[in-house]
Amino acid sequence: MTMQTMTKIERVQAALKGREVDKVPMSFWRHFYSQERDAGLLSEALLAFQREYQWDFVKVNPRGSYHVEDWGNRYSYSDDPHVAPTLLSHVVHSRGDWARIQPLDIWRSEALKQQLVVLELVKEGLQEENVYFLQTIFSPLAIAFKLAGSSKERLQEAMRSEAKELQGALEAITESYANYATASLDVGASGIFFATTKMASSDMMTWEQYAQFGTPYDLRVLAAVQSRPGFNLLHMCGGHIFFDQLMGYPVDAISWDVTLPGNLSLREGRERSGKMVVGGLDSMVTFKAGRTEDIDREVTRALRETGGRGCAIAPGCTFPTTVKSELLEAALAARERFSSS
Repeated sequence: MTMQTMTKIERVQAALKGREVDKVPMSFWRHFYSQERDAGLLSEALLAFQREYQWDFVKVNPRGSYHVEDWGNRYSYSDDPHVAPTLLSHVVHSRGDWARIQPLDIWRSEALKQQLVVLELVKEGLQEENVYFLQTIFSPLAIAFKLAGSSKERLQEAMRSEAKELQGALEAITESYANYATASLDVGASGIFFATTKMASSDMMTWEQYAQFGTPYDLRVLAAVQSRPGFNLLHMCGGHIFFDQLMGYPVDAISWDVTLPGNLSLREGRERSGKMVVGGLDSMVTFKAGRTEDIDREVTRALRETGGRGCAIAPGCTFPTTVKSELLEAALAARERFSSS
């Protein structure tokens, strides 16, 4: 018997509870580099992307540097739609620089305020759609890392010999982004896409280091939005992620790249966490290869592996801007075939 067609929100809600769905939720996300400096242009690009592919939830990709600009990081921007912003200068170079990281007034902070306008415009543009949309919020340690020039060596030095100063900065970042996460929901977002970037990985640090400088601050940001309606998603980039340690975070779903070394499969992640798992596709190698048969194979494998329950199909991270529409259409077609089989 054919299952009754669900709305996008009904589909996601059923998947979050591990229930049967008419078709497994799917969502892809990317940057729109040449539009990201303008709230109107970025919201239009996000909405056009959603209208074209009809994803089951929308992950709002803000400007990739929005979370550090108000503390003083500076970037140059290209008009090439495939070129990411380039770092010109960063704030933290030495021990004393951590003290420059003070709590932000989010309503007076230009970059943060601009992204709240994006959310308002996205909400307005999605009024005719019954769909969740999530704002991307980066973890405090990921923000500190970027303020220090995205240098692993500099961050390791700070964790070893500048712990007090680093923790002071993390306090300011956490206060700012707990407030910002709440404000994002207040202006209409359905939840947050909480990204640890590559911090929550043994490739970057030990678990003991993350337990000291990552988790306490992560949990405070997540606590600020935990009781709100909608759903929140934890995303861990990179290989060798601390999945078992973070799977108890107060989120509704977990996203990671199953194709990278040391990472669990979707089925294993779902069984261990009991939460909806999001992913299944290699966001870089497969997409760059550009073969529809590879996309078809990865989607089909993920669906068969999970039986289509308690999961959403997505790339392991943001996919390249150069990807042709044929690949996205191939992913949607593979999902449709599985649903009708």
